[in-house]
Amino acid sequence: MNRFLAFLAPLLLLFAAACSGGNSGPGGTVEAFQTAIAEGDQDAVIEHIEPDAREMFRPKMGMIVSLASQEAGRRGGFDGIEIISEEVEGDTATVRYRSMFGDGSSEEDEATLTRVDGVWYISVEME
Repeated sequence: MNRFLAFLAPLLLLFAAACSGGNSGPGGTVEAFQTAIAEGDQDAVIEHIEPDAREMFRPKMGMIVSLASQEAGRRGGFDGIEIISEEVEGDTATVRYRSMFGDGSSEEDEATLTRVDGVWYISVEME
């Protein structure tokens, strides 16, 4: 029984950390969002988009994630993200970040986030 608990305790800590995305701040949300895109995890991508916009993007998400994942593959795979800056004003944040790829290339971009009920989400333009 002690071996079982010794095995289970680290798994529970990992699970708790994975579920605590609301405490990660704007930079952590951008990092999780970009990682989900690179891994092709459509459900995780949707969960990081602001709740009011999810249904609009859900039908398109498969294509968007697939294209982004293919682009990362052409660049040697996604190799991580570096947060360059984080500016928070009330319930809005702007995060500048650098996505790095396996071929040594990188790309800088900016994301706008909105805090809803204490959780940061990627803001999307609705046209």
